[in-house]
Amino acid sequence: MKINEPTKDLEKRSDLDANCGVSDLAVAYAKAHELDVVFPAADELFIDIDMSFERDAFIWAFPMFQQLFPGALIVRNTPSKSSSAFGGIWNRHIVVKVPGQKFSAEQRVMLQAILGSDPKRELLTLKNISEGDKTPTLFFEKPEIVP
Repeated sequence: MKINEPTKDLEKRSDLDANCGVSDLAVAYAKAHELDVVFPAADELFIDIDMSFERDAFIWAFPMFQQLFPGALIVRNTPSKSSSAFGGIWNRHIVVKVPGQKFSAEQRVMLQAILGSDPKRELLTLKNISEGDKTPTLFFEKPEIVP
């Protein structure tokens, strides 16, 4: 799979206001660990790969996804913050862009799960959506990774 240049649509927020929907704990965590909070654009999916079976699911599902969503492409594939903690060769943050699409929060979670994203993360994201979180999908990134 070809890895493309980072998308310009990623939104970096280091100072979030209380109305953004992201929990205070997530923001506090990011600040305490000198991480940036990154949100997907409307046409992006955030795939969090932590285990080999998730990576295998992504490799299996992505070609089918591209058939259903022509033009879908990987725009970022970076080590996740947990890479060093677990020595994980699997720990990746993959951003998939689907030009022309505007995903709802629920659609984003469903598609991310189908593409192999961490099941626990996606279940917790669904819970956050049901509790009214307006920005439930996010990545914590090391500042040098975010464009």
